[in-house]
Amino acid sequence: MNCKVALISIGNELLSGRTLNSNLLYLGEQLNKLGLSIVFSPVIRDCERMLSETLHYCLEKYDIIITTGGLGPTFDDITKEVVADYFEQPLIFDEEVWESIQKKYPGHIIPLNNRKQAFKPKYFSILDNDAGISPGFYYATDNHLIILLPGVPVEMKHIFENKVTCLLKSKYHLPQLIDKTLHTIGITESSLYDIYKNIAIPDHVELAYLPQTGRVDLRIIGSNLPGVEHLFNTLREKLSDYVWGYNDDSLPKILHNLLLKSNKSLAVAESCTGGLVQQEVTAIPKASLIFKGGMVVYGNKAKIENLNVPRKIIAEHGAVSTQTAIEMAKNIRKLFDSDIGVSITGIAGPTGGTKSKPVGTVYFAIDLMSQIYHYRMNFRGNRNMVREQASNFLMYNLIKVLSTT
Repeated sequence: MNCKVALISIGNELLSGRTLNSNLLYLGEQLNKLGLSIVFSPVIRDCERMLSETLHYCLEKYDIIITTGGLGPTFDDITKEVVADYFEQPLIFDEEVWESIQKKYPGHIIPLNNRKQAFKPKYFSILDNDAGISPGFYYATDNHLIILLPGVPVEMKHIFENKVTCLLKSKYHLPQLIDKTLHTIGITESSLYDIYKNIAIPDHVELAYLPQTGRVDLRIIGSNLPGVEHLFNTLREKLSDYVWGYNDDSLPKILHNLLLKSNKSLAVAESCTGGLVQQEVTAIPKASLIFKGGMVVYGNKAKIENLNVPRKIIAEHGAVSTQTAIEMAKNIRKLFDSDIGVSITGIAGPTGGTKSKPVGTVYFAIDLMSQIYHYRMNFRGNRNMVREQASNFLMYNLIKVLSTT
């Protein structure tokens, strides 16, 4: 059954620019894994008329309608009221829901407003929420499934994973899907397309490219399992110079595993990236097994006094140079007695560039037990984009060095 899904995101905060609609990102991905796709996704204010009109429009065109938001205890939480009115169902007080809410306030006086969350449209079923206060609800007709979810992301995700997924699988014959991802770096979206544009896409297989800062992911998904495998292997071979990982891989995770496997330790010296590499490396559990320590030496004084970069090197070549990057990598390795020292120094912008070293110029060095590797790159984008690309570039090239030594 080819079901069409509409997701109605409700909340003034989503339209103010202050809150990211992370629920859409999450539900789009999770539904896609189940073989369902969101084909319409309006974001609307907390407004009775707008919700009623949007619900009416969606019920005429789509099979599954999911709403997020508007199930809380305040006056502007109106989703249940509008939906109940639309389906001509009274709101009824559910004692079991109220009892569940009370248990979540042990030893405290429950705010009176929370009683509102124990009401439900009469013929809607409850989706228990063990991660918060507001339960979800659903209502199935011959042609539609209507699912009401809270807007708080952690609560919405909990209900979806523990209740909605089972509901969808039981109601619909969902195809078995296989989902594979190729992670690439150092190649643009358009250049990727030039490589794979003449590759035949098998039936019942979709290929999507997902650009990120300095990287592009290629996602292959479909119910044609041999077709997915064939396309995945073909692209992996064609793009071998640019692929750094697959599926749930991340650069820090791959780096961590390689360092563990080779029994090598790492120290990091950063200037323009301000500690981004160290943050990524230490985000992996048990980072202490491979990470000795690091320094952010942003100014020249810190490079000279804390990291012992010779004053003459900086005077002759500049703080942003191959020579300074090499000294930083060598000295951080010595300082922390690690097997590997790495460094980054550059111009993230928006000012500070010159004709010979424009904004986006970044130098890197790797000292692998006194064997030196160094690189210069010119990244495009704003300050944060340059910093992120530089961090990824260093991890990627350290991975390449470790993989070939």
